[in-house]
Amino acid sequence: RDWSSDVCSSDLLSTTNMLSVVSEGGDLKEYGLDHPSLSATVVAGSSRTTLLVGRLGKENTYYAKDASRPLVFTVEQALYNDFKKDISDFRRKDIFDARSFNASRLELKRGDMTVVLEKSQAGGKDVWKNGSGQTADTTKVEDVLTKLSNMQAQSFQTAAPPAAAKPAVVATIRYEENKMETVTFARSGNDVFTTRPDRSEEHTSEL
Repeated sequence: RDWSSDVCSSDLLSTTNMLSVVSEGGDLKEYGLDHPSLSATVVAGSSRTTLLVGRLGKENTYYAKDASRPLVFTVEQALYNDFKKDISDFRRKDIFDARSFNASRLELKRGDMTVVLEKSQAGGKDVWKNGSGQTADTTKVEDVLTKLSNMQAQSFQTAAPPAAAKPAVVATIRYEENKMETVTFARSGNDVFTTRPDRSEEHTSEL
């Protein structure tokens, strides 16, 4: 399978440790590398690295090699198990990067209605106010932010459904110093789809 560099499995390859060297070349059949049980390829720019994994060896290790080199070595079984996972297990599942404690502005759009809440300091405490300058219930605002920040994708789609053209809610959060993110929510049947302009994939989420 191929994994591009924006998937965290690239970190698995870059941090792969050889437990022991068992051969510097020769017949690969002995190690199950003539027909590898799996291969993992990471592409980063013009660089391409492929790890071949053969059969199970001693002490719960697997025989492996770099496809471009003759050296055969062993790796931990945990690495093999990680690469056997579905690609979606390695994707970033958090819908939002912001958290309730570092958010400073929340904007929710639903149809023609827009709600804006901004955080400021008063007497050493966080105070949330709406667009009219009225003080909002801090507990309720932070509860909404917590629910949003805890949302995770349940699956990934290559294209948004037609319902995404008419979003139910658009949420924009400003957080940390000057970071901002916008997530669009759309419903199709019993599914809720979320999209972000800074991410290529569509998410199927649960509310």
